[in-house]
Amino acid sequence: MQVNVKITNSKAFRDGGSFYIDNSGMTPTRLLDISEMIITSTSSIRDGGMMYIDNTLQSVTANNVQVSNSFSTSSSGGVFFVKNSAAITISESVSPKSYY
Repeated sequence: MQVNVKITNSKAFRDGGSFYIDNSGMTPTRLLDISEMIITSTSSIRDGGMMYIDNTLQSVTANNVQVSNSFSTSSSGGVFFVKNSAAITISESVSPKSYY
């Protein structure tokens, strides 16, 4: 596995332990590609232990991503919490030991 990015011990005091995407007046990127990543020990106090998405124009592609020990302390989305999104594509990815 070629790894381009590693995220470790990331914590959000609200939503999205590593990524928070909303539509708060900014022009969306349209496509967020989080391929070739290892993400470990991410958490959020509320929703989306690893990622929170609330943008109807945003698409996310996750290919060859390993997520482990990701959680939210609420009951919503140990790894992903998607309120609104154009599309989510996940392939060749694993998430052992992630929970809410």
